[in-house]
Amino acid sequence: MKVCVQYCHGLCNPATTAARLACYLVVEQTLGPARADLGCGPALEAGVDEDVEFIERDPVVAVECCEECCTAKLVERFGGRIGARVMVEDELRDAGFDPCALKHEELHLDHPAVVELARRITAAAEGLLEQQ
Repeated sequence: MKVCVQYCHGLCNPATTAARLACYLVVEQTLGPARADLGCGPALEAGVDEDVEFIERDPVVAVECCEECCTAKLVERFGGRIGARVMVEDELRDAGFDPCALKHEELHLDHPAVVELARRITAAAEGLLEQQ
């Protein structure tokens, strides 16, 4: 059993950069490729077989960066099931970060906001894995 971590591709604010980096950490370093796949919105939009298979086979952690929830809409449009949703700006505020104060150029894999988001995304993913 795996999960698919699908993240917002919007560039509307630096929180999206933090979210993308955090999702990479979750899939590549925390859960690992044996337990999670990193979804790609543009590939899913294009109907790339691998990305469609991720969301058809596994529950999805939708990592949303605004109230539009485009990640969930995309996944559901292609027949995927949202198992958990992480609202990035809410999670950042809850952790004591101001999403509006983040700067794209200052974000990196070991930035405290990225690490905290990765922890919270991992918790959501592990919750889904435990249900299976």
